[in-house]
Amino acid sequence: MLLYLQRVYWWFHNHTRGSSGGTDARNTLKLSTKSRTLQPFQAYSRLYYETKLKDVIDAEFEEHTKTVPKHEQKTRFVFSAALTKTLYEAETEEVKKEVEVYRKKQASSCAIKLEEDEGEDDPMDEDELDKRNQQMQA
Repeated sequence: MLLYLQRVYWWFHNHTRGSSGGTDARNTLKLSTKSRTLQPFQAYSRLYYETKLKDVIDAEFEEHTKTVPKHEQKTRFVFSAALTKTLYEAETEEVKKEVEVYRKKQASSCAIKLEEDEGEDDPMDEDELDKRNQQMQA
């Protein structure tokens, strides 16, 4: 009987206490993220998919599905990404400059910024942001 009581005691001891790593990071939300800059071919696709790429990709993928055996066929996503890379590399310098401008604009506008409290002139560092995020979740 004593053995069962000890097992029950230690089971509850091990399964009902908090994390032992100092902070319980499993239940915290990441409220601020760092976005990544798009690859050049991804930005090219976003800019020109409807006007230039869609018809070409549809025709090439249809041809791919007709000529390549079923077990060797690529998915539409993989096929269109590879074809978009090829088409981007064949573009003019003018189009590539437009793509670079779009990439830089996208990278600077996608950063999530928390509103600063009134009276704070300096931006918060990452530790302060984490502390603030945990306070907001409590």
